[in-house]
Amino acid sequence: MLPTLRPMLQVHPMSDLDAVLVRADAPGVVLLPSPPVLEGKVPLEQQIVAAAIAGGIDEPTELADFAINVLEAETLLPREPWPFSRGELQAAGLVLVLGQPFRELILIDPTAGLDARRRKALADFLRDLGCEGNRITVATNDDAF
Repeated sequence: MLPTLRPMLQVHPMSDLDAVLVRADAPGVVLLPSPPVLEGKVPLEQQIVAAAIAGGIDEPTELADFAINVLEAETLLPREPWPFSRGELQAAGLVLVLGQPFRELILIDPTAGLDARRRKALADFLRDLGCEGNRITVATNDDAF
């Protein structure tokens, strides 16, 4: 009999944000604040590669590619983030953090600014990642989770 994977996705209401952020400085934890913080005048694809290298790997993880597809963010890659809409900024931030190696991923209000279709796709994607053993903590009031 195969062991059942325990889902590693934890969802907390925004009222628990302080309790969630206690772990943000631990080694191997990657945090996506809300709104995401990106360098305005550096193309997104360069920021994704730089974040991966800063995390100790040569290129972004495959999760970045999956996030690009799930969030339909291909057109954002060559662009500088300074004129991004809130939804584009959120998608860019998600791709950036998912391209880094992590022991735990903490996402603060990850669906903010996303349309209903992308919100559902992201929630499903994060649930799948959690079921695969990735430790993900989300603070949100979004009922997509």
